[in-house]
Amino acid sequence: MASLYISLSKPQLLKYYFHRISKPLHRFYSSAADKPPYEETPNPKTYIATSGSQAGAIENGKLRIPGEHNPNLDKVRDAICIMMEDDEWSTRLQSSWVKGSGFKHDRETHYKMIEILCIDRRLEDAKRILLGMSKKGIDYDEDLFVLLINGYSKVNRKWDIVKNCVKIFSKMEELGVPRTIKSYNSMLEVIISEKKYTMAEKFFDKMLSEGVVPSKHTYTLMISGFCRSSRMETANRFFEDMKSQNHLPDIAVYNTMINGYIQAKKMEEVEKLLMEMKEREMEPTLVTYNSVINGYAKVRKMEDSEKLLEEMKARNVEPNLITYNTMINGYTVVGKMEDIQKLVVEMTGRNIEPDLVTYVTMIKGYVTVNRIDDGLNLVKEMKRKNFGKNVDVYSCLSRLKDDCEAEKMSETQRNVLQEVEDHVQNLELFALRDDARELSQLANQIANHRLMRY
Repeated sequence: MASLYISLSKPQLLKYYFHRISKPLHRFYSSAADKPPYEETPNPKTYIATSGSQAGAIENGKLRIPGEHNPNLDKVRDAICIMMEDDEWSTRLQSSWVKGSGFKHDRETHYKMIEILCIDRRLEDAKRILLGMSKKGIDYDEDLFVLLINGYSKVNRKWDIVKNCVKIFSKMEELGVPRTIKSYNSMLEVIISEKKYTMAEKFFDKMLSEGVVPSKHTYTLMISGFCRSSRMETANRFFEDMKSQNHLPDIAVYNTMINGYIQAKKMEEVEKLLMEMKEREMEPTLVTYNSVINGYAKVRKMEDSEKLLEEMKARNVEPNLITYNTMINGYTVVGKMEDIQKLVVEMTGRNIEPDLVTYVTMIKGYVTVNRIDDGLNLVKEMKRKNFGKNVDVYSCLSRLKDDCEAEKMSETQRNVLQEVEDHVQNLELFALRDDARELSQLANQIANHRLMRY
């Protein structure tokens, strides 16, 4: 049983495990005497007949409690969950209650069934339930389809997520279900997350042609996607359109635009955005300052980075480790090792300890300017440090490779950098081994937990 979960990522395993054990119906006790009476689980085949009216029990997949809490409504939900735990849930859930107790499913219980199936990644079953509603005389609505689209967007399987979501979205039109900004935003989230930016533009245009008005969230999605794809002209078009529609961008949107222009190394555009923020009396955040400092470092304008560092401190925005590592990397690129030493003194004075990225960056700087002994002393110090498991291996290796003209270095310089790279990769291997050990233990816990049910 445990082997079924080994291929899952650690976050997925944790989410799955705690989702399973947090439900009342998944709690297990060593004996009947240990089980609290108020958590008694009803017999799903017999309970519904005596539970009273189902009307008003569930709304949009959640319990609706008009007045005092009614524990019977919880039991309706739990009964649905219990039946879905069975591989034969479909027949039992949709027929046994009706035949045995006269209970009839309505829109709300269908929503709950689809929701639980989506959480459990049983999407084809959820789709079958949804598309079978019309045969029972239950009207469709947009929320049901959005629920299924969101379910497909979260799967971790080797199928075409976008293709499946588009089919569901198109089915709404076929069935005459009105599509509003809610379903369009859900589709755009899927399309943009899958990096299909041209398709996102087409969907946006289709939305406009149907008279659906974009929301602030719609514009935020489009801007974020096109900034990530470095299509800043298109991102800026949505940014300006957003403002023209009286959706004032918030700090997150400005930061996204700023970071996009930084990746494109267009610092003049970044400066315009900063000025616009200040004119709107919108204070730059730590994220803003770190991004812009990094931008100036990329184009080797360390004087501007220094001014920005002083500005942020004057505005009581405290620099963090990322701020100092960014500045250190900038000084490394321009070969100003004395300025790096001053920064290290300042950051330690603020109780900010150098991490692995700091050491790797500084070592590379010393090696690049041919101060081999200083570099080797830092290598020894770095190896004595315990950075824990949360080491940013990607950033470390990137720092070693970026702006590094290895062919122009001596063999000694290359050997020092290779030693650093080997050390970083070994730390990654140790972390992976620890993670594998934890995953194995967690998988065994899940397997044992499931076996307790039988």
